[in-house]
Amino acid sequence: MPTKAAVLIVSIIVVFFATFLASTVWGLLAGAVAIVLVGTAAVVVCARNFRVEGESDAPRPWWKLTGQPLAGYFVGLIAVLQAGSQAISGAGIAEPSQLIVGIWYLLVAAAFFHSSWRLRSIAAAD
Repeated sequence: MPTKAAVLIVSIIVVFFATFLASTVWGLLAGAVAIVLVGTAAVVVCARNFRVEGESDAPRPWWKLTGQPLAGYFVGLIAVLQAGSQAISGAGIAEPSQLIVGIWYLLVAAAFFHSSWRLRSIAAAD
């Protein structure tokens, strides 16, 4: 568990600094692209490598992002809240970068909700 927490904290820091650097040097649109690229890489790495106790080391199916449904619902909810913050943070002035990041967060949320829904379906079938 401490290793997972450390990886998550480092991932958040890397995404933040990549976004900050890109948006400072090249503008807000570059920052949005950075959060999409680096954020997606962080989600994929964590989803592929974080396992629950007793889970096989075999490659996960493409849709499986967490080991338990509750975890996916929780991460999906956080992503929805992040998308909402993008929607309201512009104070009425929509930036293309906010739209890009907001849509990305909604796609991340949908992926985690889908993963949890499938995990619940499998558990109910057993």
